[in-house]
Amino acid sequence: MINIYIKASQSLYLKTILPILPHIKGKYFFYSNIKSLLFKNRNIEKIISNRPTNFNIINLKSILYISKLIEFDTNFFSYNTNIKFAYTTFTKNNSVLICTTKDLIFAKKNYSKFKKIIVVGYQHLPILGIFDISNSYSHDEIYNNLFFVKNNFHKILKNIKFQKSIFLNLIYQNKSNFEVKKNSILVFHPGGYRNIISNKDDNKIMSYQKQLSFFKKVLTPLLNRGFYIYIKIHPLCAKYHTYNDMHKILISDNFFKKNIQKIKILDRQVNYIPFAQKTIFNLTFGSSAIYELWSLGIVNNYICRIFKDERSDKFNLFKDITLMKISELSTIKKVDFNKLNNLLKNTINYYRNNISISNQKELINFLNYQINE
Repeated sequence: MINIYIKASQSLYLKTILPILPHIKGKYFFYSNIKSLLFKNRNIEKIISNRPTNFNIINLKSILYISKLIEFDTNFFSYNTNIKFAYTTFTKNNSVLICTTKDLIFAKKNYSKFKKIIVVGYQHLPILGIFDISNSYSHDEIYNNLFFVKNNFHKILKNIKFQKSIFLNLIYQNKSNFEVKKNSILVFHPGGYRNIISNKDDNKIMSYQKQLSFFKKVLTPLLNRGFYIYIKIHPLCAKYHTYNDMHKILISDNFFKKNIQKIKILDRQVNYIPFAQKTIFNLTFGSSAIYELWSLGIVNNYICRIFKDERSDKFNLFKDITLMKISELSTIKKVDFNKLNNLLKNTINYYRNNISISNQKELINFLNYQINE
């Protein structure tokens, strides 16, 4: 039986790793640490709220939390007795490592310990591949795209033999179907502690004041246009930025209290995909969710940079879908894909992947062939 080691230096990286596991038979060893062991009985949402930008707990509770985020069947962990945690980099014979493109440094450092290293795309890289440090691969499609070059795709993928892939968490998230209000938009709340709305050292009063100011700038012009607004809470939201906090902030203001029936808050574990598919447009603030939306062919997305934050700077090449002024919220319409510039069209088309059953089988076959080769 194959020993499968899973490395995720941040818990959220498991989003694209967990969907692979049911398709590989073996014993699973999640790389963890002593802190995760000590925190195994603590409330996972409180841990996240206190360290939203560095959530690196790997234990059963954190795995189940990420599973619920992507609607992965948590029963997999209930009936599977071959799941263990590893606290050192010692490996057993006939071992395979699974990690995301975010943990390639770990993969390089421990390359000789594994029979194969499977690399899964995360955040902005929709791939499934094999890491092979002895070979260097040329990816012409990457070099021909300025956005990919700027984000160092060619360097990240240099030693990876890969197939383009849907972000694997979307295989599960795309199955849900919720009733969505007509004439609605989806706003991705930045989550706090990310220097967009609030900062790490802000207390409750300051966090509430800054969020109210954020809502007044962003939501007011949209409500005045008659839109129904969904607000998606960040899956790793900071303290004072939770569902309850947001509700208290909104009803504390007379305008928002009057329009509260036109606003729905989607909690941190709510699947946003079914909403994003049916809205007029989706408003992001540097969120990596835009890559997942593009991957599903959802192009009605804007990047709001009115707060001039570093988080959204990586999208500065995409001026066609970038909002730089608050006044633009009063006039923006549905994105017309045909009117976008070629760089943006080519980028979106690169992400857009087939999520059909046949394509899923092709990815699984590729995966198993590489492991057993």
